[in-house]
Amino acid sequence: MEADTLKEFVETVKRLHDPINGCPADKTIKLDKVILRLKEEVNEVVQAFEKKDFENLKEEIGDVLLNIVHISEVAKRENLFDLNSSLIEAKNKLIRRHPHVWGNRKCDSAEEAEAIWNEIKQKEKAGRIENSKV
Repeated sequence: MEADTLKEFVETVKRLHDPINGCPADKTIKLDKVILRLKEEVNEVVQAFEKKDFENLKEEIGDVLLNIVHISEVAKRENLFDLNSSLIEAKNKLIRRHPHVWGNRKCDSAEEAEAIWNEIKQKEKAGRIENSKV
């Protein structure tokens, strides 16, 4: 089951960041270095996809996920946020931006679904800009 595999994966990465028994490199890594690694891995995902090298794509997606979890562990260590709060925020965004799935809005095509997503996204961004001016 994916949830169990994901949980085991996250626990594996957390062990790398353990202040006592973790990897010296991982438990002291800074956010800017992990972000650079993520950027490299995302580029490798794109390259694998463009080459239709799906075996490599599978590996590179795992590397992207690894760096996402690394970022969340470093952010947690720096008291910024944790993986759980990121996942909750992402889930809530999916629900908000799919009122045709979780609400009563009608949608009959992929194009219409994308338009709904973009409409809600623009409203949310505009609201953030307004709130930051206050």
